[in-house]
Amino acid sequence: MLNAELSFLKGAFPFRLSAPSFIIPADILPNVRFLGPHLDEIERLFFESASEYYDCLPGEGVIAELAALGRELDLRYNVHLPTDLYLGDPDDVFRNQDLKTMLRFYERTRPLCPTCYVLHLERCRPGHTAESYAVWLDRCRESLLWLIARGVDPSRVAVENLEYSPARMQRMVRELGFRLCLDVGHLLLGGDDLKKMLDFCLADTTMIHLHGVREGKDHCALEHLDPHSWSVLVEAFREYRQGVSVEVFSLDKLKRSLPLMERFQK
Repeated sequence: MLNAELSFLKGAFPFRLSAPSFIIPADILPNVRFLGPHLDEIERLFFESASEYYDCLPGEGVIAELAALGRELDLRYNVHLPTDLYLGDPDDVFRNQDLKTMLRFYERTRPLCPTCYVLHLERCRPGHTAESYAVWLDRCRESLLWLIARGVDPSRVAVENLEYSPARMQRMVRELGFRLCLDVGHLLLGGDDLKKMLDFCLADTTMIHLHGVREGKDHCALEHLDPHSWSVLVEAFREYRQGVSVEVFSLDKLKRSLPLMERFQK
């Protein structure tokens, strides 16, 4: 059933449109039922890998229900793997633990047949000092090879740019067969040239995270994208055929953002 609060945009674009699984204050299944009739995909978002309050790894029963809902609603999923895992950690014990956890989330969600998995390569744990990019990238490379050796398909995994430019890790990502997730908000916060980054990276990209930036904060509604950025995106999206997630985390922001996506319609 369609929700009058949201625009109906399923199949409206040459790319696949999604939104995160945290839009209404409810668990994953109600969010999928609420969003699914309107969008092509849901971004199944994992902020945490562990919590003292609940089990972050979904049970097999929940995964089966999500898969069934996908069939019912003509809906697909992309999976954002946990953001609190550190694949470039200098401590091998902690890094190995995080790798095993990452693999568990990847394997548990495989029955959803995600269009892609999004992976963070965080620079360092909170309270720690980041090492040089060269040393950190070497450890990240080792970790990515570890995942490949245990069955992770790199062509299905998109590595997201964070506080650093995607140019920092694009060569490694390409050499290992991974893909890119371009986060537009992170690019704008970092002062990157959006057109240059899109020209440079779009061919390697299978997911774009789209959100506004306001007063140094991202994940704002799309009304906070400046006119120049809109112009650059409209031009770049003419030939783009992969995934776009409007990555905001409230119903109010999504309601304000989706009508602005109409400028990308076929």
